[in-house]
Amino acid sequence: MSVMLMQLVFIMVRHKEVTMHEDSQNFDVLGGIGNLDDTPNPITSSVEKRKIMKIKRSELFRMREVIQSFGKAATFKFSYACAKNLRLIKDEIEDMQKILEPDEQIEQFEKERITLCSAFAKKEGGNPLITENRFEIEPTKKDEFNVKMEELREKYAEPLSLNMKKVESYNKAIKEEVDLPFHLVKLSDLPLEMKPSETECILDWIIVDELN
Repeated sequence: MSVMLMQLVFIMVRHKEVTMHEDSQNFDVLGGIGNLDDTPNPITSSVEKRKIMKIKRSELFRMREVIQSFGKAATFKFSYACAKNLRLIKDEIEDMQKILEPDEQIEQFEKERITLCSAFAKKEGGNPLITENRFEIEPTKKDEFNVKMEELREKYAEPLSLNMKKVESYNKAIKEEVDLPFHLVKLSDLPLEMKPSETECILDWIIVDELN
């Protein structure tokens, strides 16, 4: 047995999640009962298995990062499952991020805010000085700057309030769970060089097949 497979078995035993109950409609893979969908795969001419899984939206960013790190060393079957699941993840993330898309008034506010900050900022070589993504305002101009900024915020008070509600809605949505039909992959099809932390991230995709 390879070192990678031994590591995976260790992870599964540690989590006490190596359970599998299969019937014509439902089965449990590594914990949690989900619906299993058998779909013919036109590329491999084999049955493609998918499992409806609950996952917090906030965890999708880490999962996307892990999938994109695998590169070309993965087996074809594993790469295929990753590509399918990456599409699911990206679609969900894009839908979430649409909540934060600014309207025209917020975009105009940002333009005026940057112009105001640039006018009152310290200069270096004729350009406004920015440190850690913040304009460094001239100490002698701070009082006047604060007055101007408050006037700008009052001018756009309503769109700023609506935008804040968007942010609150996004922060709430990202903590919620979503059901996604993840494509499953056999343990034997995983790349040999996978790290345990990477494997743990996609643990629920894995079907435990017979190890020789």
